[in-house]
Amino acid sequence: MTVITNEKNEHIPSRTVMGWRIPIAPEDQEKTTFTCPYGTYAYQRMPFGLYNAPATFQRCMVAIFQDMIESSMEVFMDDFSVYGDSFD
Repeated sequence: MTVITNEKNEHIPSRTVMGWRIPIAPEDQEKTTFTCPYGTYAYQRMPFGLYNAPATFQRCMVAIFQDMIESSMEVFMDDFSVYGDSFD
């Protein structure tokens, strides 16, 4: 995820692809192994098809935005609601 800073020095998440961003520990990559006609492969980044992927992604988003959650934004998976007292 890319977080940019605007002219008021506020952090703003940009809308980029959210999946495939969280690295899988090398010792756990073998657990994601799959075989196809072209060979055997293992994921190095967490795809959303894994059982714990949604919970892991949610924890990462809460950790990244912990200082803004409940004061100016809410996060649920890859959905962000940003709010304030005015449009400024």
